[in-house]
Amino acid sequence: MLNGVRRNALRALLVTGLVTALSSPAVADEPGGTVDPCEVRDICIVVTEPGGGGSTTPGPGTPGGGGSDNGVPLCTWNGVDRPCWDPKLGWFSKDNGCYYQPANPQPPVTAAVWGGRTPADGAIYDVVCRDKDGNLSVWPQQFFPQPPIPMPVYDNPADLASKAVAKLRLLPPDMRTAPAGKAAVGVPVWLWYERSERSSGPVSAEAKGNVLTVTAHAELDHVEWTTGLGEQPVSCKGPGTPYTAGSGAVTSPDCQYVYGNSSAGQPDGKYYVAATAVWKITAIREDTKQRVRPDFLFRVPALAPTPVEVAEVQLLN
Repeated sequence: MLNGVRRNALRALLVTGLVTALSSPAVADEPGGTVDPCEVRDICIVVTEPGGGGSTTPGPGTPGGGGSDNGVPLCTWNGVDRPCWDPKLGWFSKDNGCYYQPANPQPPVTAAVWGGRTPADGAIYDVVCRDKDGNLSVWPQQFFPQPPIPMPVYDNPADLASKAVAKLRLLPPDMRTAPAGKAAVGVPVWLWYERSERSSGPVSAEAKGNVLTVTAHAELDHVEWTTGLGEQPVSCKGPGTPYTAGSGAVTSPDCQYVYGNSSAGQPDGKYYVAATAVWKITAIREDTKQRVRPDFLFRVPALAPTPVEVAEVQLLN
């Protein structure tokens, strides 16, 4: 079954009731084509063209091969450089143009591919090969007492970057206003939130692979405050400055808003203020000290808005 939509994964799914051995390879469309030989074998494998995605950081090469865009050395076969390792297909042999990796899960020991052997004797490998034109095809699984080719351990920098970013665990703003809950038209309302490492930063987290470590850094870029009026948010450079009673200060040094109208016309007589912390995220490889992916902004909103009742100021003559 061919599917023209590119899939960025190699799946190994156990399909029950299918025991017919695959006697010839199934050929995938190129580029971006996939092949699903589930109907003729007990282990279903979907093959995609390797080398998509990953880091844009140049990596170390090997003599006569150079390096791929994710730091994996290149192997030359049939006059073309191929990644020596692909996270979905396995390790590439420059001798025969095939990818090898241990089948996961391993077939039952009763499967014909074991030939009467057991896991103590070796392992079953998935095999995906290229023909003379470079097209990928799925070949029958094979038993090897030892890995058929050297299998050095590599890591996918993009995957590690995603794991590191997920470990940052940034907290939503715990908002404060002054005056608290009530304000007056024309009088500045101080805006801030409580500072902590994970709410105001900087924050770092790392993800370690087999040989590579990627560190994600988060720095607070700015904070956006909506005031309940449907206008452009107020943008502040940081979490804001807490108001201190008795300081005599009227104007906040870095984050405030002045209401021009009372909230009496609102459905419940209040405006609702909400803060969103906007973080700049960077992911760095520890070996090359270069970015794994472009920097990006990540928004962390407050859990719930804060009500503010704004009243008109009555002047007495």
